[in-house]
Formats: sequence, structure tokens, C-alpha cells
Amino acid sequence: MEKSLYDSPESNLIDKSPTKLSAAEKLAQSRRDIEESEAIQKLNMIWGVRLVTNVLLCALGAYMVIFSLDNPTSENFAAGAIIFIFFAIEIIPIIGYFRRKKWCVIPLHIFSALALFNFPIGTILSIMHFMNMGKIQFKK
Repeated sequence: MEKSLYDSPESNLIDKSPTKLSAAEKLAQSRRDIEESEAIQKLNMIWGVRLVTNVLLCALGAYMVIFSLDNPTSENFAAGAIIFIFFAIEIIPIIGYFRRKKWCVIPLHIFSALALFNFPIGTILSIMHFMNMGKIQFKK
């Protein structure tokens, strides 16, 4: 059946696609994109430093545990185990951050809050974390 020029248009002809944004909406979206990319660069630096530090501290904890195995009741064994476990647990959400997983946000906030007391470097990194974390989007 042929449509006539005088037929009424179909209801799905109204284009509501996201590409039809006004100039102000496009400007706001591009600004958000720029802020997100800057925040991602800063957070990559923060959590990259924290990841390297945590790996080194895990190695230190493992070294303390391994070389105190002849006397497992020594203080070095307990301290090494605590250091290894704490920093190994912190590595997991950092890896989740680099994969942009949504579940890592709360653990990273907790570790950043704990790092606020590590004056001055931990404080600076934590403040930068809290300033930039809300600007990026994560996958589920």
C-alpha cells in the first residue's frame, strides 16, 4: 500500500535521539567529558602510586614472615602478617578501580579516609582522591 503525501505522519517520526542536543547541552556535556578525563588522569596517578607502594609493602610483609618462620611467635612474624594482609586487601579495590568497576568506590573511599592520617603524602593523595572521584563514571 502506497502512502499519500497527505497522510498523517507516524508517531515515531519525532527525533528524540541524544545527538539532537542544544548548543548549551553540548557545551555542558563536553565540559563534563573534559573534567572526567582530567579526573581520571589524576586518579590514575594517585592509585598507581598507591598500588606500587602496596606491592612493595606486601613484599616487605612477606619477607618478614618468611624470615621469621623459624620462630613464629616472634613479633616480626605477627607484624609481617598484618602488613601483608592489610596491603594485599587494599590492592584488590585498586585493581577494580583500574578496570572501572563500580564496586571499588566504597573500599577506595575507606582506604583514602584511613590514609588521611598518613601526613603529609597520604593526606594529599586522599584529598585529591575525594576531589576527583565523583567526576568519573564506573561500569557495574
